[in-house]
Amino acid sequence: MSTPILSIKTEQIYKYLFVFFLLLFIAFPLISQADSSATAAQPQGISNKNPGTDLWREVRQRNIVIQGTSQIKNVDSGILINPQADKWARFRTDQLVSYGLTGLGLMIALIFIFYLIRGRVNIEGGLSGNMVFRFTDYERVLHWVLALVFLFLAITGLTLLFGRTILIPVLGHEIFSAIASSSKEGHNLFGPIFILSLLLMLFRFVKQNIYAKGDL
Repeated sequence: MSTPILSIKTEQIYKYLFVFFLLLFIAFPLISQADSSATAAQPQGISNKNPGTDLWREVRQRNIVIQGTSQIKNVDSGILINPQADKWARFRTDQLVSYGLTGLGLMIALIFIFYLIRGRVNIEGGLSGNMVFRFTDYERVLHWVLALVFLFLAITGLTLLFGRTILIPVLGHEIFSAIASSSKEGHNLFGPIFILSLLLMLFRFVKQNIYAKGDL
């Protein structure tokens, strides 16, 4: 039996995606090194002592939370700098970006290797040509809403996490600023939709996913 055209195109898309991400992760250290070299080669400016710098450094380097007064009544509205948030910002910049990018690349490589080893799961005897009505229109719409929102959140989330490192050297600060702002607003807007569709998906299919004797 001849292989369907759709499956051939799907395999080609998988191969192209793998090659693209592989080249991206190979080129990432070179881009970072070139950007660091360009920054180091720039002439250093004249050091001018700022009176507010010492004050900011004293406030920032404290391990205790400095509580003040503010007209805005909130849980942490009177806190000038939250040490935990400052630690998270440093962890995100120094470790999460580099380790996360490496982990993402390894996961994509493992999925592709598993696909090469396992291959396609073919149907014995081939397709019969008879279509079976399996899911209702509500289930199809619910599934695709969840899938599309998930892809949107994944793309915008990766842009916010890795965009400063990967996209700024390619697109520049101004274009990345517009993309990052749009990603942040879109992330906040579609996040609740993802949670709602995920809960509806759970309520709709939970009965069919409870283990029974035959599953053992």
